[in-house]
Amino acid sequence: MSPEIELKTKINWFEENYPVEEWKIYGVDLWPLIRIKVYLTVLAGLSAKGNENKKSSIAKFGHTYIYRFLRYVYALIAFGRFYVRLPRKSLLFFSVGSIRLNHQGKAFHKLFDSMIDYHNLQDKVFFFEFEKIHKNIYNKKNVYLLNEYIKEFKIVKNLFSKKHCQKLSLEKYDLFLEELNNDNLFEEVKVFFEIDNLKIWVDKLLTNSTFFEIVYKKIKPEKIIYSNFYSWDDIISSLLAANNLNIPTYDIQHGPISNIHLVFSSWEKVPVKGYNTMVKEFWTWDERSNESIMKWAAKTSTVTAKIIGNTYLSYAMSNYQLNTSQERNKNHILYTLQPIYTIERMVHSKIIELIKSNNFIWVFRLHPRNTFRKNELSEYIEKAGISNKVRVEEYFENSLLESLTNSVLHVTNYSGTTIEAKLMGVPTILIDDFAVSVYHDDYGDDDEILFLDVEKEDFVSKFMNFMNSYNFENKHLKKMEVYNPMSN
Repeated sequence: MSPEIELKTKINWFEENYPVEEWKIYGVDLWPLIRIKVYLTVLAGLSAKGNENKKSSIAKFGHTYIYRFLRYVYALIAFGRFYVRLPRKSLLFFSVGSIRLNHQGKAFHKLFDSMIDYHNLQDKVFFFEFEKIHKNIYNKKNVYLLNEYIKEFKIVKNLFSKKHCQKLSLEKYDLFLEELNNDNLFEEVKVFFEIDNLKIWVDKLLTNSTFFEIVYKKIKPEKIIYSNFYSWDDIISSLLAANNLNIPTYDIQHGPISNIHLVFSSWEKVPVKGYNTMVKEFWTWDERSNESIMKWAAKTSTVTAKIIGNTYLSYAMSNYQLNTSQERNKNHILYTLQPIYTIERMVHSKIIELIKSNNFIWVFRLHPRNTFRKNELSEYIEKAGISNKVRVEEYFENSLLESLTNSVLHVTNYSGTTIEAKLMGVPTILIDDFAVSVYHDDYGDDDEILFLDVEKEDFVSKFMNFMNSYNFENKHLKKMEVYNPMSN
């Protein structure tokens, strides 16, 4: 059993045997926090620290009380200026800079800005950007760096703090924690979920949610839209505030939603009104992704999912950035590389054998998080004797959609590009055994997606059998409407 399947099995077992949907500290629903933290940390192999009592930079550098007082006053003035300048807007987006791409010289959010630009909503939206603000960011006047302003708020937060309900609802939680402590799979997270540490975490989330309540009451958004609603503690705080004020919240799909993606799928227990630490509506790319969410969302009265398509793909097609009627390059195969694998794993001996055995030109597309660079990959390909049949492409040289448009076939280990390829009518061959866990339940009956294990002896022969038998007749894509986020 793969670690992913093992993790899903154990998480679902916990849900079946414990009243997880009732666990609360100070009125905050705990189970999404615990489940998502476990899922992301265990899979990434990260250390779940987060409960260290770190000293502030002021104390760390031994600043005087006068400095601290002046810093406090500055923070109060900065937060006040920020608050006064907050406009009233219909839509509030939460974004991360890493999902932006270069579009006509602007750092363009491919999922959000595609809707904003197509429907001319520039003056109706407000962006909270995480990480950083790009120099040439699209719609810059309405994009604010959240880190900067919430940092000032945290310095003066005691002025705005409210007393939290001290009630705890943790029936059988001690038994659950005991199981975590006795299972090596949860070694990296078990300390984090001790009750005292959970209290500290929840208290911090609630305190910071006050910032967002203040902001929401000034902006008065009709909708709050996320991509990766679970990625930052401050995002969870923003969700708590929105749900407390009954502002509709949405998350837009940004990658594969499979039956083992424990953020979006396989929730066995959900309160009828949903969790206050999750969004209320999920916007998905395709029917299979939507079904994966609706299997559990249907158990509630407030959570739902809606198919809106891949907004950037729809935008690119509608604006003729993609020539959807062009003939695909009949001899190009796009190979999208994974971020966690070595060159040797990506350019497997079977891949080399396959490339040498046919006349196709392969485009190896680097991932933004690959640990190796283009020149290293090119050197390896040269030594393997396949440089005449392979072109290495940086992720920023062409948009993924352009690369797919110019390919007759897509190959990957288990990338979410599989879904985008399907939306564009490009068949995919998944070559990693893990892909079966990710996609098979939802796409196993799809004749445009083939599962082949690169480690198997017959990999090359089966691959070529597919190439020789599949009907690669050019598929003209229909134009898709770009979803309007102002729609009901």
